[in-house]
Amino acid sequence: MNSINILGRLTKQPELKTSQSGKYYSNFSIAVNTGWGDNRETSFFNCMAFGKTAETVVQYFSKGHRILIDGSLKQDSWTDKEGNKKTSVSIIVNRVDFIEPKNKYEQVKDEFTGADVVLTAEGNPFGDDDIPF
Repeated sequence: MNSINILGRLTKQPELKTSQSGKYYSNFSIAVNTGWGDNRETSFFNCMAFGKTAETVVQYFSKGHRILIDGSLKQDSWTDKEGNKKTSVSIIVNRVDFIEPKNKYEQVKDEFTGADVVLTAEGNPFGDDDIPF
């Protein structure tokens, strides 16, 4: 079984790209905090979303937004120019969920891009209210 659910904040503005075959994708990273006080640590995870999921991330999320990701881990291996073997692990995103209230997404999106964004209750399952827990 290869499944991961992770909650973090986007470390930079996500960008929508198009593959040579014409499919949409987006590479982005999230920062995840663990621990408290002096034991607090931050880990950074590279993520890749495809198709409608990539479009959703780029359209509705901006740097600093909290995002809940459901996906799987993918390990890549290669040899660098000096002949050293390298590996990296990234999260292949299957689904994203909104964590912050609707007006938070609108404010941050406007602040970073200047674009007008209207989220509906369909885009944010919590509607206009704060998260109920």
